[in-house]
Amino acid sequence: MQPSDEVIMVDWLRNTILTRCRNVFAADPEILVEEFLDWFNRELVKRGRSWQSGNMRYSLRIPDIVLMQFCLGSAMVISPLSPSRRDQILLSGLAAFRSEPPIVEAAAQLYNSDKDVLDLAPPFKLKQNLAEAWQLGVVKNAIPSIAQAMVKQASS
Repeated sequence: MQPSDEVIMVDWLRNTILTRCRNVFAADPEILVEEFLDWFNRELVKRGRSWQSGNMRYSLRIPDIVLMQFCLGSAMVISPLSPSRRDQILLSGLAAFRSEPPIVEAAAQLYNSDKDVLDLAPPFKLKQNLAEAWQLGVVKNAIPSIAQAMVKQASS
């Protein structure tokens, strides 16, 4: 079932439906990435939409970076229920879609939230600037642990 073009043209309705799909499909990472985000990529990133209303011409084409943002959002929704699905979504998204350092940093923080505090190595090879963003995300996760250790050492 896919939304009609008329539904896609209405911002609040499109955004509500896409967010709901992103959250529901988080329960099945393969369907999320291979079906829903594949459709999203094909229909709203690559193809886009344009329509006329009165004298105004409207266009809708979503940037490809949103695909990884959707993975991050899905991973945040499923994280409290299933860390393994969270990790699968993040890793699948990073492997399949273009990303930028701030998104990779946030993905690393979420992925690392239940891992060894300073496991700096990404789970697979990332481009240089993205690997640095991954490491920054892991280090930001470690700040509370580092602060606790410093307080503990200072009070000893």
